[in-house]
Amino acid sequence: MKVLKKGREQKGWSTEATCTGLGNGGGGCRAELLVEEGDLFQTSHQSYGDTSPDYYVTFRCSECGVLTDIKNYPKPARDLPRDPQKRGHDARDLRASQGSTTSRRPPCDRCKEERTHVDD
Repeated sequence: MKVLKKGREQKGWSTEATCTGLGNGGGGCRAELLVEEGDLFQTSHQSYGDTSPDYYVTFRCSECGVLTDIKNYPKPARDLPRDPQKRGHDARDLRASQGSTTSRRPPCDRCKEERTHVDD
């Protein structure tokens, strides 16, 4: 193959994907999507008795909200952030998404203040 005219440098990673719900119970809307690196996050599953979880590269469909795993991402899933919309997310992910480096606790769902009280 011969390059006739150099193109622009590619920034990040992207792929065309179909919303299928693969790896997450199905139910996808079959939308054809251009999924970029910033759309990806890690999900994991650990069966009873396993010593460590299995990690997956996942995106959330912008049309229907269903999660779909993809298999052609060239980096390890563990290098991606966790799903910020998942209930019970890790405080490290919350701080990273807010750009904070302090060890402040995430806000309480009930009172919306820093979690300093003991739950009833």
